[in-house]
Amino acid sequence: MKLRLLCLALVVALSGCNEGDAVDDYAPSSELDSPVQVDQSNQPVSSSLGAEKMLARSAGSDGAVNESATDMQASMPRRIAEVQRWQFEIAPERLQSVWESHREACTALANACEIIQANLALRGPDQGARSANLQLRVARDQLDGFLGAIDASGVQPIEKNVSREDRTLQWTDLQARRQSAEQLRDRLKSMVANHQTDKLADLLALERELNRVQSSLDSMTAQSRVLAGETERVRFDINYRSAPRTLASDMWSPIRNAWHEMGKTFTQSVAAAMLFVASALPWIVILVPGWLLLRKFWSALRRRLGQGVGRKS
Repeated sequence: MKLRLLCLALVVALSGCNEGDAVDDYAPSSELDSPVQVDQSNQPVSSSLGAEKMLARSAGSDGAVNESATDMQASMPRRIAEVQRWQFEIAPERLQSVWESHREACTALANACEIIQANLALRGPDQGARSANLQLRVARDQLDGFLGAIDASGVQPIEKNVSREDRTLQWTDLQARRQSAEQLRDRLKSMVANHQTDKLADLLALERELNRVQSSLDSMTAQSRVLAGETERVRFDINYRSAPRTLASDMWSPIRNAWHEMGKTFTQSVAAAMLFVASALPWIVILVPGWLLLRKFWSALRRRLGQGVGRKS
């Protein structure tokens, strides 16, 4: 019995030693697997790591950009793109004067009105205009003055078509993305200015990323300028066409044409008379002396015949 107890105690002691050895063998591996803190403040920044950081920051800022766009949309006034299409029908002899008065009404507003296109088609000399077109943009604060000048011409359009499109969401989204790009550009400029590594590849990677962001920012600036022009001004597309002639004007056209043809007919008649005189003058020179001689001969013959009859009697 004592022998069994002694063997059992020896087994327990040996197992305890093996567990201690196992713990000692495991301890170094756990120390190797533990995270090591490394100071990277003076370490070079690789191009792939810089790009990943930029993408991570951009992706992380999407939610902030969306929230900023929502706030800007709530605080900014509405951006409405308005286009007005007018149609005038004017007599041919007045069409050009009306078109010129509308164009001068725009030029009188200086920078507040911009003429995009102006066309005029004439029928011919003294026949008036056939059609015309005028495209322009007018600032909203000068819209009333321009409409008053149009009404002063004394001609009203026969057709008006006004279309409006809300561009507020597009504007706020563009401004939010532009603001985010400006912040990213500033961070990249700071990274380039504070770049202390000796690796040229890292600096070139930052320069390429900065150029890409700046190009995107320039594109968004141009889009903002175009969108501002479309929403801050009202576009007018005005068409002019000559009015068709009525039945009354056609009925009186023979008298009007006869009046215009009187002078031409008179001059043609005078010319014909002059041609007749010129053609008859040579014959007058010949016939008048012949007629005088014939008359003198006839008188002498009658006197002779009268004297002969007197003698016989």
